[in-house]
Order: sequence, then structure tokens, then C-alpha cells
Amino acid sequence: MTQHHVIVPAWRRPGFLHACLTRLIVADNGTARYTISIDRDGDTLNSLPIAMFTDAIGADRVQISHRIHYYPGNSFNVLCALTEASQDVTADLVHIVEEDVLVGFDHFAVHERMHSEYPAAFAASSCANQNIEPAHVALLNAPFYTHPSYQSLAVSMRREIAAKASEHLGIVYFSDPIGYCERVFPDSLIPRQNAEQDGLLNRIREREEMGTVYTAHPRAYHAGFTGYHRLGAELEGSPQEQGEQILAMTADELNAHAPEEFRDHTTCDLDPV
Repeated sequence: MTQHHVIVPAWRRPGFLHACLTRLIVADNGTARYTISIDRDGDTLNSLPIAMFTDAIGADRVQISHRIHYYPGNSFNVLCALTEASQDVTADLVHIVEEDVLVGFDHFAVHERMHSEYPAAFAASSCANQNIEPAHVALLNAPFYTHPSYQSLAVSMRREIAAKASEHLGIVYFSDPIGYCERVFPDSLIPRQNAEQDGLLNRIREREEMGTVYTAHPRAYHAGFTGYHRLGAELEGSPQEQGEQILAMTADELNAHAPEEFRDHTTCDLDPV
């Protein structure tokens, strides 16, 4: 049976964290360990959805990590958590499910299928591929397809692939991601400004000449209308009340809360019909 290690990077959005963890409870099939990795100066109210999740999953399968650093963005948090999860010898697949990503009930089964059918893939993502037009995907007559890209959205990778990130952890990268990527990946075709954790992982994929597997019909979606790089509307209420609002939002409602330049949200059915 395939074993999973899921990292959930979180920061100052306890409502989104509640929504994310609620969906992971639905998806959990007993084969996963979880690391909830709180970035520096995280919201103290994160403790509420974490307690809810730990009660549901069991404390023996949930680890809480707190990151202390002075670097911008979420690269330090994500890459440190990814490296630590890659050292879990019990895990076959390592997942990144950020706090604003909502997964389907069949999350683990879908990722197992994608890796089984494409064992040489760099990663697998069950969110809509942001690097290809939906009309092109509609022409494909298959449940999964490969594409030369990467996105840190409901993504999983084999443990040995996840371990490749550890080669780049250090002050040289974290203090100057763009300069580091230009020096270490001089022939990369990826835009120079895309150098945070997802850009670094994409360059590793590019160097390895590998692709990412995507679902033709998304089984997860990104709901984050506010965060590190998006200053959208703030919701009122407790983390649970905010989380329930987020889980109930349509794509139009998510986009109405987002800044005008980031109204790119789509949703999909996450539960079985």
C-alpha cells in the first residue's frame, strides 16, 4: 500500500487553513502522515484548525513545525518542510498542499494512479494546469496527461525527487533567489523573476528533462484570494466560520474577493456525486 507524507505550509490565514484541513480529513484514508509547517510570525489562531485536524486524524500522524527565519516569501518554509518529508523513509509520495488549496475526497487515490501510470514523472498535480489553455486539455481523451511545467498546487512527487530540493537549501539561495537561479541554472527558459520555491522546483524539473502529470478534470483547486502575493478581501468570524464560508464559495465568489489582477479562480466538485 502506498504511503504518503503531506506537508501543509501555513502562515496567517487560519480560515483557509481550516478549509484546507477539513478537506484533508475527508480525503484521509489512513495512509498519510502530515506535517503542518507554520511560517515565521504565523497567526496564533492557526492552533484552532490544527487542534480540530489533530483530533480527527490522530496526534500520532500529525507533526507541527514552526519556522524562524528572516527571508521573504514562503520558499524557506516550503523547501525545508519538503526536505524533511523526503527523509521520511516510510513515505512513497511526498505532497505539498498549501493552506489555500482544497482537495477532493479521492486525493490520494488520484495521485497514486498518476504516479503509477507515469512513473518517470517529476511530479503530479491534481489542480488545473495553469500553464496550458483549458481548451487544449479538453481535446485530450485521457484522464491524465504530462506537460513540461510545474506548479505547487495539490502536488506530489516521489520521495527521491523531493529530496533534490535539499541541494539548494542555504543562505545563498534564500537571500537572493533570482541571482542564485541565474547562476545555477544559466540555460533555463523559465522567467528569471519566477525564482521562489515553485520556480526553483520547476528549474530542477527542467534540468532533469522531466514533466509533471496533471488531471484532465481537476480534483483540487486553489481558493487563496488573499495571501503573500494577493491582498484580497478579509473575511470576518472565527477560523471555523471563515473556513466554512470559503468551502461554500463559488468561483465567482472567490474572484469577487480577489484583487482585480488575480481573478483567476476556478472550482471543481470535490465530493462524489
